[in-house]
Amino acid sequence: MNYFKKSCLALLLLFAGSCNKEELPEITDKGENTFGMLVNDTIWLPHEPSFFFASREPAVYYFPESDVLEVSAINTDYDEKICFSIQGISGPDTYPISYKHYRAIPDSALSQYEPCEDSTRFEMGWNCFQSYTLIDSVQSFFKVTRYDTAKRIVSGTFEMTMQNDEGEVLNITEGRLDAEIVRN
Repeated sequence: MNYFKKSCLALLLLFAGSCNKEELPEITDKGENTFGMLVNDTIWLPHEPSFFFASREPAVYYFPESDVLEVSAINTDYDEKICFSIQGISGPDTYPISYKHYRAIPDSALSQYEPCEDSTRFEMGWNCFQSYTLIDSVQSFFKVTRYDTAKRIVSGTFEMTMQNDEGEVLNITEGRLDAEIVRN
């Protein structure tokens, strides 16, 4: 093997060995805009590239008129999106994840929002009509570890069970969120 081939092989092995295995973010409570979960025991992290950088941040909104906290994250590599909501958060405690967001949606727009924009779901292939939806709000929960309205931070862990129309189950475990809240 000549020197050039040996050098290329050595570089290839070096780069292959230095590739970072993706890991779930640490559980924190400082508003670091982190999100991660296991989907059927596989790590799932947000990834949404833009022109200058790729974002791994979730989107977290609070709707005061309905007292709903809405969380969503997108992974464009897999064409997947998760959306869920929690109603009535008042501080650290365990809250059920809601089936619906119960946002103030005008009746005239309801048909275009249902079930796509007003349901807790895991979309695959950007098709909300073939998504997984929540099947058990009792076992699906968000455990809030920090809820700071002054600093607009929410942190906690979550788990949920979802199912698609074909009856396939999706188990979301070891979920974690530490994010700044955007007020609507």
